[in-house]
Amino acid sequence: MLKKYVLVISESPGNADKISSVLNSEDYLAVCCENCGNAKELHKSNNFALMIYDAEMGFSDEARILSDQLKLPLLVLCKNNKDIPPGIHALARPFKNNRLIREVNSIYASQPSDDGVNIFKFGNVSFCYVTGSVTKAGEAVHLSSKELDLLNYLCCNADTTISKEEIMSEVWKNSPDSSTVNVHILKLRKKLEDNPDRPQYIRTVHGKGFILKTKP
Repeated sequence: MLKKYVLVISESPGNADKISSVLNSEDYLAVCCENCGNAKELHKSNNFALMIYDAEMGFSDEARILSDQLKLPLLVLCKNNKDIPPGIHALARPFKNNRLIREVNSIYASQPSDDGVNIFKFGNVSFCYVTGSVTKAGEAVHLSSKELDLLNYLCCNADTTISKEEIMSEVWKNSPDSSTVNVHILKLRKKLEDNPDRPQYIRTVHGKGFILKTKP
């Protein structure tokens, strides 16, 4: 199951940790920041499914504006739903963990998936974050579960150098031998690159790790 990335904005490190723990235990990966300004920077290198704004200190219209700008569905965690403007998804504290997950699942499921927002493209390859389908020059490409997880992580961090250690930690979780990462990178190249021996997109950054380039 591919993890969906969720942007979490919270001024409280404690709240951010709690929200992340709940999301990460399910089909999501939380990426946290303290304010809307930092959120804009994170959005440049991540493909987020939705945005959660922790309004413990009060709701800011900046969150709604940012949600519109980034074209992300917004869920506000607040003390009282009445404080949140109409039309915005809100969840009042206190709430149980499974209530948060149900709300996130509902919001995510309600989003249209046919407008290209959930499609990542590089070269003649298209990858759908929602279905996990991959095509190359219009032809379906079969990837193993772990190859999909790796491709998903590379796409979510496109044009950013990722260390082998980070990939091992985030994709495999159980810290496999580093050669496992190399093997799976080679498998992706063979299936997705026109010339696997001279990759244009899934590239090695010597001494640092790997990078998925959106342009050759």
